[in-house]
Amino acid sequence: MSDTSVISSYLTSYGASTANSTTSTSSDNSTLTMDDFISLLVAQMKNQDMYNTMDSAETIAQMAQFSMVSALSDLTQQVQVGSSFSLVGKGATVTTDRDTVSGVIDGVTYYDGSVEVVINGTGYPIDDVTEVFDADLLDS
Repeated sequence: MSDTSVISSYLTSYGASTANSTTSTSSDNSTLTMDDFISLLVAQMKNQDMYNTMDSAETIAQMAQFSMVSALSDLTQQVQVGSSFSLVGKGATVTTDRDTVSGVIDGVTYYDGSVEVVINGTGYPIDDVTEVFDADLLDS
């Protein structure tokens, strides 16, 4: 069994895909965490051909790449959180599945890895913000 088929069968059994696999702190099964990567590595080692073993340099390179992706993901999240705090006092338009709301961002909340902007006492995911503008434009 090849390394890629072991990985593919592992991912298939957990409903994940090999395309765009990154780290995530959410419970979404379509992304891989460091624990998943270690599990895949162990599965590769268990199922490798004893006459054609894994290249240790390649394994270390894979771990380094995964660590880099994980670090970049964490950095992206920190930048998103940090930049969202600068939105307080700005006007914003939020588009959800049900409604479009415009108003002044009263605050920003960060809980369990997700950022929300607070407009008129209601929290909206930062990803639903479609427009940010000077709050003075709301008065005119």
